Amino acid sequence: MDGQIATLTRQVNQLKTQMAARTISRPRIEAQHWSQAVSATLALSGLRGCWPTSIQGGSPITLRDISTNAMHMTRAGNPVFHRDGQIFYVYFDGTSDHYYVADQADLDILGTESYNATSARGLSFGCWCNLNAGVDNIYGLMAKWDTTNNRSYAILINADEKPVFYLSMNGVAFLTVTSSVALEVNKWYWVAARYDPSNTMDIFVNTTKTTLDAGVYASVFNSTARLEFGHYTGVDRYLNFDGSLFWLSSHYLTNAQMTMHFEMTRACYEVY
Repeated sequence: MDGQIATLTRQVNQLKTQMAARTISRPRIEAQHWSQAVSATLALSGLRGCWPTSIQGGSPITLRDISTNAMHMTRAGNPVFHRDGQIFYVYFDGTSDHYYVADQADLDILGTESYNATSARGLSFGCWCNLNAGVDNIYGLMAKWDTTNNRSYAILINADEKPVFYLSMNGVAFLTVTSSVALEVNKWYWVAARYDPSNTMDIFVNTTKTTLDAGVYASVFNSTARLEFGHYTGVDRYLNFDGSLFWLSSHYLTNAQMTMHFEMTRACYEVY
């Protein structure tokens, strides 16, 4: 893993040097940025799903998972694929748009997986998002979360436009940690959640990390809820946002891995 991080660091520095010297054209820079961002996501340890929003399936339209688990997502409402310069994303209009995939073993990440080293056990997931409008309630960003006592894990956006990491150990009760950062409308953010069993729950917005480090659950509930983007089961509310480069890992990713993913993907979204 240290070797992968060192390689990715060199690639970041090379692109910065090339951009400063203007030695490559803008279209080529954009193509390299996106390829680099997707490659950095596929390189995450414990990867269960990677939905880069640049790949779709036809008839019916699906949001393709390019990990080996192939958890392709079903389209609901009318979410639309877009490209803006170097960014590939899906536009969710806030009326009924969302993507979902039914529950399956690869989504059931409990934090107790004995095939993972103790130091690697946990959960990490996230995406890039851009709110198109403010919110007045709680809305789903990424959620395996059903309010009928069938909860696992979720990143939701609260009425203050702050991302909140939710986690349940029994499907009913849950813990939360709320980011200190309020998302501005029409601005891209890297939003990610991370869970270290019995130790910490973290919510990241770009480089800002907010942590809960007391009373953290020892495991995650194995719910039958589906994984959804832009919604969560049990409410009639849909998030109005642009979503890009969604990912899910069964590892507690280290600070170095989390930082590297942000660094290797942010150029696409012009976050400097």
